[in-house]
Amino acid sequence: MFNGGHVYSHASNNDAIDSNGIITVNGGVVLASGTNAPEEGFDCDNNRFVVNGGILMGTGSANSSVTSSSQPYASVSSVTVSQGKYLTVKNSSGNVMFSYRCPNTVNSATVLLSSPEFTLSSHTLMYGVTSVSGVSESYFNGAFTIGGTATGGSSKSFTPSTR
Repeated sequence: MFNGGHVYSHASNNDAIDSNGIITVNGGVVLASGTNAPEEGFDCDNNRFVVNGGILMGTGSANSSVTSSSQPYASVSSVTVSQGKYLTVKNSSGNVMFSYRCPNTVNSATVLLSSPEFTLSSHTLMYGVTSVSGVSESYFNGAFTIGGTATGGSSKSFTPSTR
């Protein structure tokens, strides 16, 4: 259970966060970077995965499915995750919400996202972003930032939902 704080889990050959049971995120910033198939960012073996708050980002060949959420979330598949490049999330107005500098490369990744700032409208996930500047907050030695401007990369639209 994650109730606050900042958690960054990076796996080099397996799942990043593997509970073999229940995962509950109530707040904080939780980043989970898994690796290529069959490994996941968040793995709870298809048990309960609850998202009630906080910023959540999981990368890997897959992520367990959210089973209950009071906060909007999205799962975006077929994303190129490249070591040293950023994943950046923009809101429906086109403003950078947050960015994450990926610690490893994952072929055809699935990215699980949630934020208290998400609305049930279209957002954008940028991937392969080469630089992020002018950020308002920075964590984990700059691996996770809030706000700013993102340069380069490709993008996919997604619409968060609740469950």
